[in-house]
Amino acid sequence: MSASLVLGHLSNKQSESRTQQTLVGRYSIGVLKTDRQSHPTLKISLSLYAEFVVDGERLRCPRQPSGVLWPLASVSYPRTYRELCESWISRARTTPLSFRLQDDKWDRLPAGPIASLLRTIVGSGRRWRKMDLDVGHHVAEFIFLALEKPFPLLEELLIRRHHTGLPMLFSDAPKLCNVAINYPGWPQAPWHQLTTVRAYDIPLHSCFEILHKSLYLEDATFEVRGDGLITLPTSIFQHDHLQRLSLGASLSVRGSRARDMPMPILEHLATPVLRTLALQFVDWSTRHHNVGPVSPLLSFLPRSPQLHTLEISCMPTTMNGLIQCLQAAPSLVELKLEPVASVFNINPLFVQLTGNNDFLPRLEHLSLIFPRLTAEIIPKTLIVTPLVVVNMLCWRWGTMRLKSFRFAHPPKQSAALGQAIKSNAEFIRLERAGMVLYVGPTDNNDTFL
Repeated sequence: MSASLVLGHLSNKQSESRTQQTLVGRYSIGVLKTDRQSHPTLKISLSLYAEFVVDGERLRCPRQPSGVLWPLASVSYPRTYRELCESWISRARTTPLSFRLQDDKWDRLPAGPIASLLRTIVGSGRRWRKMDLDVGHHVAEFIFLALEKPFPLLEELLIRRHHTGLPMLFSDAPKLCNVAINYPGWPQAPWHQLTTVRAYDIPLHSCFEILHKSLYLEDATFEVRGDGLITLPTSIFQHDHLQRLSLGASLSVRGSRARDMPMPILEHLATPVLRTLALQFVDWSTRHHNVGPVSPLLSFLPRSPQLHTLEISCMPTTMNGLIQCLQAAPSLVELKLEPVASVFNINPLFVQLTGNNDFLPRLEHLSLIFPRLTAEIIPKTLIVTPLVVVNMLCWRWGTMRLKSFRFAHPPKQSAALGQAIKSNAEFIRLERAGMVLYVGPTDNNDTFL
């Protein structure tokens, strides 16, 4: 069985009378489930879209919530939201619990009902299955100082903000396998058993520390900082279990090597069973027109012979450099590219993809996403010849294995180009024949990491 409780975005605001505080939030109490071998499924759901008024130590709800399904007829509706949550946690008994806690960057720990609810949540620590913390220092301090180990059921831990100097002690969690953290501030965790790690705003050397400690890691995401002293391994480290690696440059990236982040990791890493590699760079070309080395990626790709999916966003290189990297990855089945803004002539890529049996011979899915180009940033226009695109699609559909193609451009930009591609008779024929085609504005699917 499992249960989840989501505490929505909480904010304290003074009301017009200045004598009360208004607690605005969207709250939902999630679902209790059983597996097929257990008892019948038990569901408890509650959603509140209401404004709560905190008057001293009392919390009242001005509107009745909807969508309440209680498992027992004897359960009466609690007088306050706090009592409802505490009652729900209590009645879950030994059921594993999942929480998401989010505050509004309070400058102090709120007293009264909120503190009482936090104490109840902390007291249920031994039943946590997932804890997702998006809270400020004061709430985090309250939680971490009061927690008591062990955590026999904890499987997933997400700490979304920086917390330094707090005792984040989760080493006694035999089922913990998924951790997300913001650097600095490391939890004590059983790194040897983790299979998924996400670390944000992390120094380069710390990435290698995690890889060395987490030998059974299968999925790693690192958002790398480029400032500070960079200490690299003296030899290539081979990780035998890593299947997905996502590397990005932190938005706070600084220093002389910031342009290259996160490329240096690849130079010193071997991943023989890697299936997916995602790389996201900061687009420095909009300011400096810099071009970085591609040699780290070129040396890494042969050490990942099973690579299935490659996603690259804004790698600081020329089109020739990009093509050179793709030539080193013949195993690719899926490719997703967002060229750096200074690379505005895309025709050479389409030409390379046409009539060349040795270039990406297994490619089945191709996505191209183009950044928003403005005269203030790059005084050029995107160069894509519709007939060159359609010729590539026809050859890849008829001769190779290409099954889908996505060409996403910024809304209201390149609209005429997109229409010219879609109106081509061969394009229409391919679409009718079953090829999955999209030419149009970018949307939420066109993201990386």
